[in-house]
Amino acid sequence: MSRLLSFTLLALPVAIFAAGTGTKDDPLTISSVEEFVQFRDAVNDSSEYGGVKLVDGAKGLWFSLKSDIDLSSVCGKGVGSWTPIGPFAGSFNGGGHTISNLYMDETYLKSVGVFGQLFGGEDTLVIKDVHLADFTMNFETETIYGGAVASQAVMGNIVISDVIVENLNFTLKGDGVLTNGFSAMIGGVIGNTVATSLEISNSNISGSITSTDGETDIGGIMGAAPSPVILHDNEVDVDIKVVNSDGGFGGLVGEMVSKFNISGNVSKGDIKADSLKGYSYVGGIFGVNPFASMGDVLENCKNTGKIEASGTELAVGGIAGFLSGNAQVKISNVTNEGEVIVAALGTGSEPIVGGVAGIYDVETAEGFVNQANITVKNASTTYAGGIGGYIRDLQDSVTLKECENHGDIVIQNDNEDEDDWTVYAAGIIGNAGEAKAVAIEGRNVADGEINVSGKALLREAFVSTIVYVKGPVPVIALDDVIDHVELNVKELSPKKSAGDDEDKGSGDDGENGKSAVAQGFAFDVLPLAYRVNRTPFGWNVEFIRNEAVSDVKILDLRGKRLNAAVTKNARGFDIAGVPVNGAYIISIETKNGVKNIKVN
Repeated sequence: MSRLLSFTLLALPVAIFAAGTGTKDDPLTISSVEEFVQFRDAVNDSSEYGGVKLVDGAKGLWFSLKSDIDLSSVCGKGVGSWTPIGPFAGSFNGGGHTISNLYMDETYLKSVGVFGQLFGGEDTLVIKDVHLADFTMNFETETIYGGAVASQAVMGNIVISDVIVENLNFTLKGDGVLTNGFSAMIGGVIGNTVATSLEISNSNISGSITSTDGETDIGGIMGAAPSPVILHDNEVDVDIKVVNSDGGFGGLVGEMVSKFNISGNVSKGDIKADSLKGYSYVGGIFGVNPFASMGDVLENCKNTGKIEASGTELAVGGIAGFLSGNAQVKISNVTNEGEVIVAALGTGSEPIVGGVAGIYDVETAEGFVNQANITVKNASTTYAGGIGGYIRDLQDSVTLKECENHGDIVIQNDNEDEDDWTVYAAGIIGNAGEAKAVAIEGRNVADGEINVSGKALLREAFVSTIVYVKGPVPVIALDDVIDHVELNVKELSPKKSAGDDEDKGSGDDGENGKSAVAQGFAFDVLPLAYRVNRTPFGWNVEFIRNEAVSDVKILDLRGKRLNAAVTKNARGFDIAGVPVNGAYIISIETKNGVKNIKVN
């Protein structure tokens, strides 16, 4: 009997009591699942933990995790839902340990995460060096703020750093009534912030977020940022899937509406947003950034994830659906490597699509690069550009420095009932809107193809290698492709590069200095500008600067010249004698080289 008693006593769990006083140098420690739950309850109940009373959300106290925590015995299907820690006003050091198997499944719970709301006080609240793995969060029909770490940053200065979120599975389902459905702000780390400042840095986030039938802002790091945000050196691989919803959906942030400093971040997750309702924004870094604040910074960031979206009213970009920036904003060295695919739904659709930004409202940007292809399907009117799709009317002037597009732009409309199809497409900016001035500085490159095809009746296609503008708009070109020629609405002033013997790049009337700005036609900063129209007999190619064109030929797709009638007119060339439903290459020869346009 004594041996049995001895065995029983050894089998009992050994209590491990929290040590420390709660200072930064002597934090209260957490060494087991039981202590983690005790810590949570003490914060929420303002009771004691480790002999220290935790009042006002453990305000000013420090806590340190000393071992891995598996929450499967505390929460899970058939076990129950995790109750978040908080409101929390202390600081938490994970010590590199892992908290795993957190499970939340509450119909009306608004606070989502390991922690609930975060309150920074006089001292900065810090959550750092913790690994969160295998989190499952399922919710229906409610206003929800949440992420793996916390639901919301509410007050003061808050820093979240060196966090790993792995295998996050976050699912939301609304009621399908967008005007009365849930309004969710969901991120891989946190839902949103209204704090004085929130910094998230040196973190790796992976998993998936899915939303159906609701109004949502979703981001790989955070759903929305109504207050200032700093995001530095984070790697995010969160796949976002959205169906029958509206809002902002971004690889890092769904909706950025406050001051920001964002640098050194990489987004790798794919975004697939189907059947979007209302006006929605989708991008590899931001979904939407409609306002610019003095001192905002976006630099050295990259998206490699694929961006897919379908709907009626969309703004979609490899970096942002809608991107803003004034003269006091630094935006530079931003690259998209993720394919952008947009399918329009319904008649009258006008998607705005860009390799970097759909709606482009950036006054000055340097080093934008798009490496990926852009595809737009079945839109009544398409705005598509290798960097930006459309410049918002409120922007007075736009300057692009050292920007490059290496992706093809494919615009296709197979809707045979469409009889008013219009296309605006260009290698850099699809349509300059009502911008009062456009400047192209440095070495700007656009070497992808622009292909327009389909069964719909094409009313007009405005195609340009750099930017399409509807005049009168001053366009100042300081691009080495045309050798530093200043071009504006009133006069042309050729400049020489060092060592040049002659001026280059004259416009329609180079000798008397008149510019080549057209009223409503495709205008191009490079030597060639054209508009291609389908006619009942073939194709019509209109040029803005006809004197630069020496010959126009029509070829088959293998490059063989076809026996077609090519007739020069006052504005360009008419091509007839080939079936209008075939696929061809229109080859335009100028003194500056040959440009081939594929038409279907």
